[in-house]
Amino acid sequence: MRRRNKAAKTRRRKRLTPKQRSASKAPHRNNFSPAREEKNVARLSRELNEAFEQQAATADILNIISSSPPDTQPVFEAIVQSVLKLFPDALISLALRYGDRINAAAVADHNPERAEAWRRTISRTPLSREYMHGVAMLDCKIVDIPDASRAPAEFSAGARNFLTSGNRAITIMPMMRRNEAIGLLSVVRRTPGPLSDKQLSLLRTFAAQAVIAIENTRLLNELRESLQQQTATADVLGVISRSAFDLQPVFETVGESAVRLCGADRAFIFRFDGEMLRCVVAYNAPPELESFIRQNPIRPGRGSGSGRAALARRTVHIRDVTIDPEYTLKSKDIAPVRTVLAVPILKGDDLLGVILTYRLEVNPFTDKQVALVEAFADQAAIAIENVRLFEAEQKRTRELSARTRELAKSLEELRTTQDRLVQTQKLALLGQLTAGIAHEIKNPLNFVNNFSGISAELIDELRDTLKGIPLDNKARTEINELTDTLRGNFDKVVHHGRRADVLRCKCLLLTQSGHGWFKINRVREERLPKVVRDC
Repeated sequence: MRRRNKAAKTRRRKRLTPKQRSASKAPHRNNFSPAREEKNVARLSRELNEAFEQQAATADILNIISSSPPDTQPVFEAIVQSVLKLFPDALISLALRYGDRINAAAVADHNPERAEAWRRTISRTPLSREYMHGVAMLDCKIVDIPDASRAPAEFSAGARNFLTSGNRAITIMPMMRRNEAIGLLSVVRRTPGPLSDKQLSLLRTFAAQAVIAIENTRLLNELRESLQQQTATADVLGVISRSAFDLQPVFETVGESAVRLCGADRAFIFRFDGEMLRCVVAYNAPPELESFIRQNPIRPGRGSGSGRAALARRTVHIRDVTIDPEYTLKSKDIAPVRTVLAVPILKGDDLLGVILTYRLEVNPFTDKQVALVEAFADQAAIAIENVRLFEAEQKRTRELSARTRELAKSLEELRTTQDRLVQTQKLALLGQLTAGIAHEIKNPLNFVNNFSGISAELIDELRDTLKGIPLDNKARTEINELTDTLRGNFDKVVHHGRRADVLRCKCLLLTQSGHGWFKINRVREERLPKVVRDC
């Protein structure tokens, strides 16, 4: 082992040049200098203090993020103030994108007037690549201009405006959320000069913290909105369950929820009667507007938001009705309206109504808000269908009850008819018996009547015969009395026989004509079929 180490040393010594060997043999000089050591200590102390300040600023911002989850403004203010501590001679700006413009969310400077002037300037900056902020936002890159007087040609327009404010240098750090810039953190300086890599890294950290705060707030707001929407949906379903036969509470709850959760100003709900849309709810509408809408039903057509939704059977979103040439509804002359959202209430392809909500200023509804109103429309359709089914069931129940009463009445009539038929059958049998008796007594009556008449004639002949026979007065008187009595008796027999024959004939007429007690055939023909049909 010692031999190998000695050989290695020998080889290393051979590789050294003579000059290097002499330098290695020369005694080391002492380079210690108190001034240099003080500079190193001061530098290290400064770096340590800066590190402490950066960590403290980061901790403060994180504490504010955790303590103010629903509001990003305190976080933005803390970020610009923390950056200002690290760049005491600069102006710090945090700007966000609002549509096609960039607006300042927070500005920090030791001079309040300068901060306010910058806020006004940055808030008028269009989102264009002609400006430094626009390039940083659109291209998602850091824009670092050490000296605006020597800015690249692409920033000439923005640089000229920038120099008029008395500033010379600017560094713009985009606030990145995945592959998109949602804001800008800027350090504006009066003296020219670039930022170091360490300072740029620090700016990047603060920008990331701002994005974290925005994301936390966005997620929290989305969670809150989701809970609110679920609560509103549950409320509507609860009202539907409690109002099985009354739609008005359901429509009022839908209108109030649509305005509250969608940030709208007013809401109207219309029912479709087959030809016109008629207002049933006007939430948060002034009296004159509500009166106009209720008195002027809307026909499906292009002249209004609700008419378009009814005509197309789909959601209609109008960004600004004042620049829509087809929007001709006169209600806009009574009360202002700008952004309109109309959602049809459908059952399959059948139109039941329309939910209309709008804003008084141009502010389009988000996709989530549109989806929420569409969900309300589906719930309204369920409520309408429930009421229709309930009313149909009630009508069917009433019809069945009426039919039951009619059947009960028919059954009672059947029983009465049956009793009447039994009585009529009895009477019919009696009539048949009477007719038989009348027929049977016809010959005896004829015999009695005929022979009574003949007997009366024979008595007259006897009386004429006795006139030629000589008799005393007493005998003749007795004979005359006797013959008169016999003649009177025979006349009475004939008279009462004829009366009996008349009664017999009347009985036959009654049984044959169907009047009186014996109209059995007529009763059977008229009463019995009706009773059978009803049953």
